[in-house]
Amino acid sequence: QNKLITSYEDAIKIPGIGHRTAEKIVEIINTENLRQLQYFSESEEIIKKFGDIYGVGRFTAMK
Repeated sequence: QNKLITSYEDAIKIPGIGHRTAEKIVEIINTENLRQLQYFSESEEIIKKFGDIYGVGRFTAMK
């Protein structure tokens, strides 16, 4: 049975969903985005740019 999640209270009732995950669900509901994913996307792009430099591997780029 599918139920639309529209609030923190709805999210926290889902078995296996804790406080932090429920907060992230609410952030996605309210903003259609998750700041944490934006940060990781930007970091991944920077790592890729460094990785494109000859002689720089992924490990070095991540530093």
